[in-house]
Amino acid sequence: MKIDIDNRGFSLGEIKAAEVKIRDLKDMDIRYDTRRKTTHEKNVKLLKTLIKRGEKAGEKKEEIDEEELAISSLDELEDLTEKTKQKMYDLGIESPADLLSEEDDDLIVFLGVEEEQVKAWKDQIQA
Repeated sequence: MKIDIDNRGFSLGEIKAAEVKIRDLKDMDIRYDTRRKTTHEKNVKLLKTLIKRGEKAGEKKEEIDEEELAISSLDELEDLTEKTKQKMYDLGIESPADLLSEEDDDLIVFLGVEEEQVKAWKDQIQA
């Protein structure tokens, strides 16, 4: 199901307000737009509805077994600033498993970090 909001996608503010994770949007082919800065309540409600429908249809990814990971907290990641950690929490990335399940390209765009940094974090988690 391809969903367009204003032919661009949901804003980060709308995603945050709906308490949705980026990986869930990608799994359902719901577009988002990093350039949009506005948050419209109607879009937040629509996004929540779409996610609920997707969950009922079983479209969510399987969770990663956190016991198999080398670290148990994002605080253990090297070179993670407080600002970037806050961005992660804002996006619903609250654990190393959450970080692993996100696409590298999305992390680069939404966190404003380099590809090498994302790969280094994921390597630390899987070591």
